[in-house]
Amino acid sequence: GGCSDGLICTTKSQCGNECTQCGFSSACLNFGFESGNIMDGRFEGQVLVMDQFGMAGAPEGNKFIKVSTAYEYKGIAQLQTCVPPGTKGLKFLWKMYSEEFLEFCYSDYTDFVRLKVYVAGADTTDGANSVVFQRNIQDVCPVGECDGCGTHGQVLVPADVIFDIGGVYTGPWIQEYLDISSLVAEEGGTVLTIDLRAEDVGDSVYDTRALFDGLEFTTGCVPECDGKMCGPDGCGGICGACFDGGAGCDEGNQCCFSNCLGKQCGSDGCGGSCGDCWPGLLCLAGNCIEEKDAFGVPCDLGVDTCGSTFECVDLGDPGVLCDLICDLENDFCPPGWSCGSWPTAENPVCIPD
Repeated sequence: GGCSDGLICTTKSQCGNECTQCGFSSACLNFGFESGNIMDGRFEGQVLVMDQFGMAGAPEGNKFIKVSTAYEYKGIAQLQTCVPPGTKGLKFLWKMYSEEFLEFCYSDYTDFVRLKVYVAGADTTDGANSVVFQRNIQDVCPVGECDGCGTHGQVLVPADVIFDIGGVYTGPWIQEYLDISSLVAEEGGTVLTIDLRAEDVGDSVYDTRALFDGLEFTTGCVPECDGKMCGPDGCGGICGACFDGGAGCDEGNQCCFSNCLGKQCGSDGCGGSCGDCWPGLLCLAGNCIEEKDAFGVPCDLGVDTCGSTFECVDLGDPGVLCDLICDLENDFCPPGWSCGSWPTAENPVCIPD
């Protein structure tokens, strides 16, 4: 027989589960999939709880859930729980893999991933009684890959996993927040269904996987993750997790890769260092040099110190250089240069004639 009150028939052949009884336990309001047991839900296609997918691990805890288009052209996981009055939002982390990146960014047949929250048993026609997060291939492809691409564009990199047809690309773990306050009753508990899915559109050939983790119902704090790919969310969580295998989170809360190719010193571009110079040497544009040789060497404004006798100055053409600090009354600049004031320099410096 069927279940009443919108309860799903779980994999255990039960109507609902312990969490739909409105006990409001922590385990029923935070889905980290740590137990590895998803028998209290309903599933179609390929749905797995995993601790590793390629090099990607769980951004929170040790496990995450994966839904895939590999079987039956879709993967669907439906979970149910009862939330208390005052519940404001649902935050979660997600990560997408697809063979349709980047080759089919332009296509009308682009797979999608979705998380939908709706009131159990309610009519969801035309979006009623539900809140939806959805991204398709075009949404996630970088701006410039096609007309209409990149409305939610990500940095996509070749994945370290192989599917069955094409090359696979992936983005970082990203946190999203859904305002679900309109779904929650003012008194008693509200049974909600969380529908996680990855679904094929049209081609039924190129596969897509979606990973979800850290589903958490919140009552107060609203995460501050607009424009952030990583770093703290202001509510005790994270805005995302960068790529595995060497990526970091920079000061602007963006994912970055360290790069020390051809550098002896200075910043690696991702919050780390490429090394330090010996005492008495200056680090300029990633190279260690003696101060006496600093004149005309390229430098980074606001980063490099050119020593006590030089200043890092943007001279327009020939560029940003370590320029000699000079005396307006006693011009001792090299031939072809004259001592003078320069708009971007703090001191009199040598200016090309």
